[in-house]
Amino acid sequence: MISEYFEKILQDTYTPDPEAEAMWDSRAEQFSLSQQSEKTGFPEKVTRLLTEIGYLSGNTVLDIGGGTGRYALPFAKVAKSVTLSDFSAGMLDQARVNAEKAGLSNIRYAKLDWDKIEIAGGEYEKSHDIVFAAMCPAVRSTSGLLKMAAAAKKGCVVNQFIKTHDTLGDRLKTAAGMTDGYDPHNARDTVQATFNIFWDHGFNVQIAYHTWQAVIDYSLEKAIARYGGRFAGRSYSHDGRVLPFEEMIAALAADGGLRSENETVLATVYWDVD
Repeated sequence: MISEYFEKILQDTYTPDPEAEAMWDSRAEQFSLSQQSEKTGFPEKVTRLLTEIGYLSGNTVLDIGGGTGRYALPFAKVAKSVTLSDFSAGMLDQARVNAEKAGLSNIRYAKLDWDKIEIAGGEYEKSHDIVFAAMCPAVRSTSGLLKMAAAAKKGCVVNQFIKTHDTLGDRLKTAAGMTDGYDPHNARDTVQATFNIFWDHGFNVQIAYHTWQAVIDYSLEKAIARYGGRFAGRSYSHDGRVLPFEEMIAALAADGGLRSENETVLATVYWDVD
């Protein structure tokens, strides 16, 4: 009964999109630039945490929905090897470019749809020491989470934002008419559900929190790089006009600058499976 209640919470946060793969293919380069320009230091903080608890050094890691390598790259500097999986070929191509620039050769790339793959009896059953997912919709279900445990020999990790306050991002959301429905960057319920589903299945689940606060004044170029991964491709209403993303950023700059007040909290949920 407990798992069913929390499964419903996760179901309310994720509806598979048949156009998602093509969308991420088209956005891969811009998304990579956005990831590289972020200033939270969360990838390094999570890498330190997982190293301290013995999840990285000498271990193999499967990164589900790893995108352009935000976490896979710092993990690869410590782990024995990393398999970066994603259902978007464009994201994997961009990840290869990023890894080559970083001089990393211990990353394998796998085009993989976690929603559709069967773990039991397949090549991914108990295939990696650690299975990791950050902000990945495909693990927002009991089956998606339990597949992580089935693929792991030692432990699993889920990263999820539980609070994101970003005044410049909020201005863009308002101008784009983005609804106030589920926001994956403010998803306390998702962490609560993930914790309780695994707790109900007998795992000893732990959570660590990482917080970042800052006031940032962006140049036009850096604002486009930082917010393009999330907001490019939308149309924006401004002073009676409809503007594309880059013109909207320019309009905001002309209106008084590109200052953003930020507070972000990331939860790292982790549990041993052996």
